Amino acid sequence: MKRISPNWRRWRRPRRRGRRAARMIERWKSVALSELATLHSGGTPNKERSSFWGGPIPWVTVKDMKAMRLNGVGESLTEEGANTVRVVPAGAVLVLVRGMGLFKDLPVVLCDRPVTFNQDIKALVAKEGVDSEYLAFALIARKSDILRHVDSAGHGTGRLDTDLLKSTPLPLPPLPEQRKIAEILRTWDVAIEKLEALRAAKLRRHRALTHSLVFGTRQLDRFRTTDEVAAHRWFTLPATWGIKPIGKLAHEISERNGDREQHEVLSCSKYDGFVRSLEYFKKQVFSADLSGYKKIWRGDFGFPSNHVEEGSIGLQNLTDVGVVSPIYTVFRFAPEKVDADYAFAVLKTGLYRHIFEVSTSASVDRRGSLRWSEFSKLPFPVPSLAEQKAIAEVLRTAKVGLTVVIMDDNKSEMPKLSDGLYQGDAWFDGLYQTQGKKRGKTVWLERSKKDRFDHIINTAFAIKSDHSSMVQVADAISYVYRRHLELQAVAEAWAGEKDYYAELVAVLEPARETLGHCPDAPSVKFYKAAKHAEWNP
Repeated sequence: MKRISPNWRRWRRPRRRGRRAARMIERWKSVALSELATLHSGGTPNKERSSFWGGPIPWVTVKDMKAMRLNGVGESLTEEGANTVRVVPAGAVLVLVRGMGLFKDLPVVLCDRPVTFNQDIKALVAKEGVDSEYLAFALIARKSDILRHVDSAGHGTGRLDTDLLKSTPLPLPPLPEQRKIAEILRTWDVAIEKLEALRAAKLRRHRALTHSLVFGTRQLDRFRTTDEVAAHRWFTLPATWGIKPIGKLAHEISERNGDREQHEVLSCSKYDGFVRSLEYFKKQVFSADLSGYKKIWRGDFGFPSNHVEEGSIGLQNLTDVGVVSPIYTVFRFAPEKVDADYAFAVLKTGLYRHIFEVSTSASVDRRGSLRWSEFSKLPFPVPSLAEQKAIAEVLRTAKVGLTVVIMDDNKSEMPKLSDGLYQGDAWFDGLYQTQGKKRGKTVWLERSKKDRFDHIINTAFAIKSDHSSMVQVADAISYVYRRHLELQAVAEAWAGEKDYYAELVAVLEPARETLGHCPDAPSVKFYKAAKHAEWNP
C-alpha cells in the first residue's frame, strides 16, 4: 500500500463528501434500453447454398455465447451469405431471446468485430453517448430481473418478449463514468477468465485420471497382480477384472410418489449429475401435481431416458428422498457388488457418454429414448469391491487436490464476483470512514447501511473525484488480496492455491489505488497483521 496525496484532508470533510456524492448520483439517469441502443433481428441463410458458408464473417448462435466476449464461432458466412442477413458492427451486444437456455441464464455477448447472427438472438447497437461495453455490463447486472419475463413458446422453448426487453430500465451515468466502470469491471473479468481457464485445465487432468483408473489402464499398485489385459467391445480391462451387463449388477426402481408427499424435485444435468430443479432453472418447470413422479432415494442412480445420450446421468446424494419426472429411469446398484461412487465415475466418463449415444441411436424406441430394457444390457467393468472403493477414494482425493471440487462448487457463483463490486460489507467500514466533530473532539464517524452506497461510488465505479483515493478495492477484490497475504504465512488449502492468488493479484495490482488515512478497524488490523514484510506500505 502506498502513501496518499498531501491533499487527503480535503476529501475527509463529511459535508463536502456528501454534496459531491449527491451531485454524482444526480447526473445518472434511469433509461429504457430502447433509448440506449437500436435492436436488430438476425436470420439464417439458406443452408443448401454452399456459396453462403465458410467465409470470414462470423455467424453467431447460442452455442457461441459462452462468455461475455466473443472468442470464436462454429460457423461463418461469405460476403454473399452475409448479404442475405443482418450484419452488425464491432461493439454490438448480442442477447439471446429464444431457447431453452433462457430458463437458466441470459447470455450476453460483446462483439469485437462485425458479425451476423441467427433468429434466436437480438443485436443491440449502442446509440450516441452510450459505451457498448458498459451497456453489456449493465445488461448482465440486470439478468435476474430480465429473466423473470421469460415465458414458454412452442415445445417449451424459452422466449424473451422483445418489447419487454426494450422497456428494461438501465442506469446511465455520463459517458466518461461509463467508460471508467467498464474499465474496472473488465479488469475483474480478466481475473475470472483466468479462474475459468485454470478450472478447465484441472478438470481435463481429473477426467484423464478418472478414465485411466476406472478402466484399469493405470491400475493401483496394491491390486495389480499381472500386466495381462483382456479386450472387450468398448474397452480393454486388466485380465483380473470382470465385465457384466448393468442388469446383473443393478435393478430398476419404479416407486411412484402416490402419497403426494412434498419431496424436493430433482433434475439431472450432463455435467453435474443431479441438481435441485428450482435452483438450477431459477423457476418452476415441473408439474404442480407430483403424484405421478418417481421417488429417487439417496444412493440411487437416474437419467432422463430421452437425454442420457448427452451424458445426463447422476448419483442422487442431495437429499434422503427426492422425486423426478416420470420420463426418468431410476435404478440401484447392489452394494455388495458395486460401489456407488465408483459406478458414478464410470458412467460419467466420455466413453460411456458415447456408449449411451450409440445405444440410443440403435434403440427400437422411435422417440430416441434409452429405456431400462436396453440400458440394462450395457457392459460394465467390475474390479473387486475393495479396488472399486480404493479407486473412488483416489478420485475424491485427487478432485480436492486439483481444486475441481472448489471450482465446481463455486462455478455458479463466479458471475456474482462482479456483482459483489456493487455491495459493501461492514467489515470493510474502516476503509471508508471519515472524521468529524463530536462534542468538540475529532472522531471517526460511524457508517450506516445507507452510507455504504458510497462504497459503490468510491470503489467499483472508482469515479475520479477528490475523495476517490480514500477507498481501495471492492469487497471481492479485497478477499483476493487478503487470501494472497495469508498464503505468505500459512499452508495452502489446496495444491496451486498460492500461485493462483498470486496470478490474480498480478492482474489486479496495476489498477490498485492507494490507501488513505484509516481508523484502527477490523479490516485495517487484519492487513497490518497479515501483510508480508516484503509488501511495503
